[in-house]
Amino acid sequence: MAHRDRQPRRESAEQTRLELLEAGAELLREQPVGDIFSQVKAADVARRAGGRSIGAIYHHWRDQEAYRQDLLAYICRSAERIPGIGDPCVPEQAAAAEAERLKRAPELPDLIRAGANAIFADLQDNPFVVLQVAIWSKHQSDPLAKTLQVEQLYGPVEERLVPLYEQVLAAAGRRVRRPLTAANIATIITALADGLTLRRSLDPDSVPGDLDAVTANETPDTRWSLFAATTYTVIMGLTEPVASGEGAPDPTPV
Repeated sequence: MAHRDRQPRRESAEQTRLELLEAGAELLREQPVGDIFSQVKAADVARRAGGRSIGAIYHHWRDQEAYRQDLLAYICRSAERIPGIGDPCVPEQAAAAEAERLKRAPELPDLIRAGANAIFADLQDNPFVVLQVAIWSKHQSDPLAKTLQVEQLYGPVEERLVPLYEQVLAAAGRRVRRPLTAANIATIITALADGLTLRRSLDPDSVPGDLDAVTANETPDTRWSLFAATTYTVIMGLTEPVASGEGAPDPTPV
């Protein structure tokens, strides 16, 4: 009985901690410029998190600097909470939906289009993008900001993309052109997604989501986002067919 009583308290404490971090992220989204972390005050965070007391902050963190460090990490881990970002299940689900729409097995262009369209749609709704840009702007003066973005944002995303790209390319009988690797392509596509997401936030018309046919034999209702069309062009340009009789391509070094 005592064990069952303790579990809800642990869950409640973790929920409170997450709510306090989200409150800090909300405050930063309202004013993401300037000294973006010193401007987040404990009293404001507590108030935003359901009118809690400042004591709630110092129950979970020894001081405001400790809260700041966890807030940085929380923002950099936002990719985990956006379904399409580095999650192989999202392209797989998009491909299944595409197969149903096309009434045939999807080919490589279908897989790239469906997956990239789904991922870019998720990025457009990502409330953390502006905060990640704000953190990036501090990377030269704040070693922690730089380390967390590399280790907890881009690193995990690209690690998940590499095996996905290798699997899709192998199934299509293609491989990455040497000396490039699947990891290089993951870096390129991630940078492309970042850039187009930021540009779209400023000028939506410059980043269309409804381009007409990019490849041959597409149905009239097929639409490509600019991100999907560019991703397809990049992947086809940086990969090559596996020669007949050559066998499966060597595993791509990461």
